[in-house]
Amino acid sequence: MEKFENLNGKKVKIISTENGHGVPMGTVVTITASYPNNGFGGTATYYHSYNSSTVLYRKNFVLYSLTKEELQKELEETQKKASDIQAKIDFLNENNLENFDEDYFKVYSALQELDKDSSITEKVKVIINLIKG
Repeated sequence: MEKFENLNGKKVKIISTENGHGVPMGTVVTITASYPNNGFGGTATYYHSYNSSTVLYRKNFVLYSLTKEELQKELEETQKKASDIQAKIDFLNENNLENFDEDYFKVYSALQELDKDSSITEKVKVIINLIKG
């Protein structure tokens, strides 16, 4: 019997489609649940983020390691997301609101940008971004 690895939350790269799981070769997925024994000879099964109705076996994947550049990109995306969330919290505080409304926030933000001393071209970009959402 193979050694069980709890890989919940780990990223893995598909290297085999042997058991017909339907995940394309080379795809990176996140393991969402790990089970030590599927009842068929003690083979561990792993559920994943690509298609939650199919399982992977350990022979189907390798652990995926991120490069320095990928980690840097992930950090920047996370920081951007945190900054966006903080802007929404600030908006709620500044306007004494309890519940967030995305449309209200977009219009409010656009009006703040339009109120700045900027060129017509910059103001057109703000309005286009508002329209496109």
